[in-house]
Amino acid sequence: MQRTALLVVFLCYVACCRGALVGVTSYEVTPTAGRVATVIYLVAVTGLMLCYPAIQKSVIVDRVDRPWSIASTVFIIAILITEGLVSAAFFDAVVVVALLLLVSSQRHRMVMITIVILVEVALLCIRPYTIAGKLVLVCLNIVVGIVLLTFALLARTLIQLEVSRERLARLSVDEERSRISRDLHDIIGRTLVAVSLRQEAALNLLDRDVGLARRQLVASGETVREGQAQLRALTHGPMVAGVEEELGSARALCERIGVRFEASAVPVGGADAECALVVREGVTNMLKHADASSCRVEVGIEGGCAVVSVVNDGVVDGRPVGGDGSGVGRMRQRVVLLGGSLEAGPVEGGRFRLRAVIPLVGAE
Repeated sequence: MQRTALLVVFLCYVACCRGALVGVTSYEVTPTAGRVATVIYLVAVTGLMLCYPAIQKSVIVDRVDRPWSIASTVFIIAILITEGLVSAAFFDAVVVVALLLLVSSQRHRMVMITIVILVEVALLCIRPYTIAGKLVLVCLNIVVGIVLLTFALLARTLIQLEVSRERLARLSVDEERSRISRDLHDIIGRTLVAVSLRQEAALNLLDRDVGLARRQLVASGETVREGQAQLRALTHGPMVAGVEEELGSARALCERIGVRFEASAVPVGGADAECALVVREGVTNMLKHADASSCRVEVGIEGGCAVVSVVNDGVVDGRPVGGDGSGVGRMRQRVVLLGGSLEAGPVEGGRFRLRAVIPLVGAE
């Protein structure tokens, strides 16, 4: 479609050049006013040719620099005015209007078209034509102009649709890349933390209870295999099914490493997946950065918003171990985009809390 639109531009230039040839051949036989009009016409055509690269840019990317747009519009208006003085029929001028639509802003197009129509009617009135001849020329120019203008606008619209599809495709790729990055961070982080804790426990038990140490190593291997299965499934879609599934996974993981886990949840409708992501991030953040012995997760609804709270006792001297890492930062950005908020920090009682508020309407 870009080639088709550029073909319209090329045809407009052909029309201009044809009019220029008419002006050259009539230069010696026309009166002084006609000669002046011929010179202006030739200069305008030459200037329009110099603007061709900018017009190409306008057609392809739907954007043209303002100086080039103004210059092109001035040259086109000069061609439209002098065409009626140089060429007897004033027929090629309407062809140039298609080019005018490609270089002028949408706000000014109707003004330009009105000017063209008024100039054509005025020039036809001062020409020595019969009334019937004038009506025929006016009708013919209007029909040809409408056809060409419609075609030019259609070409431009199709180009804009193509550009929009490309932008949507890029946005989809970026969203998928962000999803994979987020899920990969959660899967690898949680798996490595669990394996590390299991290995450390096995090492401490090796000299005292070989059987218990062996069980820790077996559980560590199971955790690795679960992580591998999640990585293989990563390309098939988001890894979070819902709050209940995520709570079950968090409970099993906490029980394996000796962290007391409590949870309460109510259905949150369309915010289920987002709440599950917050639960995952809160538990993963606890396992990575805190030396916690207990964790409590609450999912509820307050004032038309889903509220998720993940609280643990992994605070040393009133300060949480670790900080607001990249995972929490990305989760905060995601929640904010939905119109919500996310806070993470120490609270009363020597505990650390991650709390997210997600509007139910924005998450659907």
